[in-house]
Amino acid sequence: MSITLATIDLGSNSFHMLISRLDKHGRKRTVLRQKQQVKLRAGIDREQHLSDKAKQTALACLADFSANLKKHKVDYAKVIGTYTLRTMHDVEFLSQAETALGFPIQVISGEEEARLVYLGASLGININNNHHTLVIDIGGGSTELIVGKGNNIVTLTSLPMGCVGFQQQFFSDGLLTQGNFNAALAEARANLAPIVQTLQGFGWQHCLGSSGTIQTISSLLHALGWHKGYIDKTGLELIVQKLLAVKTVEAIKFVGVREDRESILAGGLCILLGIFEVLNIQEMQLSPGGVREAILHELMASLKGQTAIERQHPDNALHYNPELDLDSRRRENDKERRKSA
Repeated sequence: MSITLATIDLGSNSFHMLISRLDKHGRKRTVLRQKQQVKLRAGIDREQHLSDKAKQTALACLADFSANLKKHKVDYAKVIGTYTLRTMHDVEFLSQAETALGFPIQVISGEEEARLVYLGASLGININNNHHTLVIDIGGGSTELIVGKGNNIVTLTSLPMGCVGFQQQFFSDGLLTQGNFNAALAEARANLAPIVQTLQGFGWQHCLGSSGTIQTISSLLHALGWHKGYIDKTGLELIVQKLLAVKTVEAIKFVGVREDRESILAGGLCILLGIFEVLNIQEMQLSPGGVREAILHELMASLKGQTAIERQHPDNALHYNPELDLDSRRRENDKERRKSA
């Protein structure tokens, strides 16, 4: 007897749904992949409220997802919301979203998102057990950085900077100027400054990147002659020069860049280049696995009563020490400062 599963990731830029079917032997087959760019983050005002237009777009997308969930008779579903859903001040929208979709939505913390990023990367590429690996994911509203060794996460953080937010903040005039790039890069460096020493202290030998922004940049560099799935600082700087040459966001038309990524390319690029500069990264490899793959594996494993990493590596479960969480430590330090003030 087969089981049909769905994993849904409600991101700050796009909503993604993956429907899979497991046969009686546990073999997985993809039934449907569905994605819609809703630009949820772009619909947030300064008070963190969602615009009516953004609500309508998001709810229409979820209604469409719901129709496909029913069509394919999904038995189990896992739905997560990330940065924008966890930071916006609109409880009513979350209730409306759950009604439109027909399933509960779990809004996850930045730390949990980072953990899923690492798990997804480890499922896509075998992470070395003997050396530290840095994993990076740039989303629409946040950026996750994780260091691990094999199945052991040693530190993780989620920073409030994403490709949609940066695009709005630094390129809202639609112009690709040196001044706009300089301002965006300066902000990226400033956001990274508090965690640089901790991250560099682990001396990673390998760097992986996942999801939309990094996939797009990797695809563009491949079209420009780079090895498939590899990114380096020279390539990032070349893309900056190409963007400066076209002068406006509207004029971006590059082989390897999907139309729905053109309007947020500059913002994401500045974040990634800032990370490369501050952390002195020489080269990054694209990982085919990300948050959605991690959710699916954990959903499959939960049906079998064990964690995803235990099922993939029975003798070595994914270990994580919350004391090494940069976000948690930063919050604790803030509390101590307030007490002593």
